[in-house]
Amino acid sequence: MISVASSLTLTHSTVYVAPNRANPRLLFPGHGVMQRWHYSGLYPAFRSTAKAYRWVVRARAALKLVDQLPAIPAPDGLIDFLQGCFDSEVFTGVVLMGTPGPAQKLIVQLWGNGQVLGYMKYGITSTAKSRIEREHAVLSALAPNLGPRPLKFAPFADGVAMLISPIYGKQLPASMSSAFTAKGLLDRMTLSVEHSVHEHPWIKRLRERYGNVGLPWLDALCGRKWSVVVRHGDFAPWNVFQDKSGILRAIDWEYGTLEGFPHLDHAYFVLQVGRLMNRWSPEKAKGYAVSVLEREVARPQAEVLIRLVALDIYNKALDDDHEPDTPMLRWWQTIWKEKR
Repeated sequence: MISVASSLTLTHSTVYVAPNRANPRLLFPGHGVMQRWHYSGLYPAFRSTAKAYRWVVRARAALKLVDQLPAIPAPDGLIDFLQGCFDSEVFTGVVLMGTPGPAQKLIVQLWGNGQVLGYMKYGITSTAKSRIEREHAVLSALAPNLGPRPLKFAPFADGVAMLISPIYGKQLPASMSSAFTAKGLLDRMTLSVEHSVHEHPWIKRLRERYGNVGLPWLDALCGRKWSVVVRHGDFAPWNVFQDKSGILRAIDWEYGTLEGFPHLDHAYFVLQVGRLMNRWSPEKAKGYAVSVLEREVARPQAEVLIRLVALDIYNKALDDDHEPDTPMLRWWQTIWKEKR
């Protein structure tokens, strides 16, 4: 997809590649030092060591010490696709290459008039296209204070593309304390409808897709009704932004649903921070997640909710063609298969 990425830099004849040509994660233009510094800020990093590495990458980019590629003309129809959605007729694109695989996408940060105007997501595989389509459907139904606004969704080149508005603000710190800050956003994602556990639409969909695995656990969730919630599906600090007024919004809704089960996003947030940032064992991460959810539900219910979210993440990873014996999947499997 590198030729497609190069073509999306639009107005420049040279494209800089970070960290290097052999591993092209980010492609960006820039005639000046500060331009290259700002554009290379899209390079992803969450852990402290990765943030230090990103600083080095950005410094090298600013000083033109990274590889360069010649840009090729923009694809037919690209300018027409963008026009009418933003208050600019001249665009610069900074392209983040997605993780290679069946769901790989390009994320293009669109600049104009010296600021970020929005983002374009583009995919050509069937999995990537379905993800973008689903994200557009969820964003179109979201309240405006929960996530970005969808601006356009249509076939483009060999795939589909979606334009969304930017979310201004700072990412939540990738720490466990952020789980309590993020709870404020989750509280705004609760809908009014309630169901018994076996009639809940998310549980029904789980049963239809994956069979009866996990159903014996559900007894602990009987005896009360459960709200239908807007579920993000990849709710983690790096996907939550807080603006200057303190309002939280989430990005990257490709796993989202409007018929989610409550508390799963909160559990996932804690488990992901424990796994990726703190490098905890599955047992330690689960124990801490139980203690967090016990503020909302009884302990047996918290344990079931955590197993359900781990099962859901495990199966989604298999859907994305991850091998079941990878360390990531073994980590999640330990949680949902753990004997009670």
